[in-house]
Amino acid sequence: MIKSTQLIASLTVLMILNGCVIVKHSANVEHVTVESTKLFSAELEQDAVVYLDLPSGEINIYESGEGKTFTAQLSRSCPVNNLTKCKQDLEDIEFISKQKNGRYKISTNSSFFKVDTALKLEIYVPDIQHLNLEATAGDIYVSPLRSCFTADITAGDLTIEAYSSEVESVSLYATAGETSLRINENNIPEERFLSRSKTSWSGGEGKCALKAEISAGEVSVNVVPG
Repeated sequence: MIKSTQLIASLTVLMILNGCVIVKHSANVEHVTVESTKLFSAELEQDAVVYLDLPSGEINIYESGEGKTFTAQLSRSCPVNNLTKCKQDLEDIEFISKQKNGRYKISTNSSFFKVDTALKLEIYVPDIQHLNLEATAGDIYVSPLRSCFTADITAGDLTIEAYSSEVESVSLYATAGETSLRINENNIPEERFLSRSKTSWSGGEGKCALKAEISAGEVSVNVVPG
């Protein structure tokens, strides 16, 4: 499946190619979004612990609907003039899952794709015990989950929303960057030392210790009623 997307230059012409909408820009940059035909899916029990080791790119993590299914879908922004090669590179990416005693490690098959910032990942997480995310770089969004969550990111922007009923404490740290925390519409003060930033809070009604660290970039957490 291919969807249209816009990149970096002003829009000038809209073209149709093989039934797909292509955006042509003044700088002659034409891209389309191509979805991988390989959908990763796994049935997880409520006490499962998942470790995600993901490549760079745009990463969106959502709470899945009813049931126990964990799913992950890849897509990629591809230039029209190199569409065949780009689509093949996308199809070459596969998810690898290892499981032992209710603990799952999910990664991709090649370290080459750790630097492919054109990738987009959509991940849906059921009600499990814990989700741990590691990623090289990217623009990452995590919606409120019914699972405990931790993250270790090398570079980028990490935005997390969490339910107050799930969170007991929050600990955020950036080696070079910023941290921000909002609890039920109240801002928690940030602690700074040179380029480093730290924000922490405790005393919530939940059971989870939400932790997120980033080497370079920004971590933002918003704890909302729910």
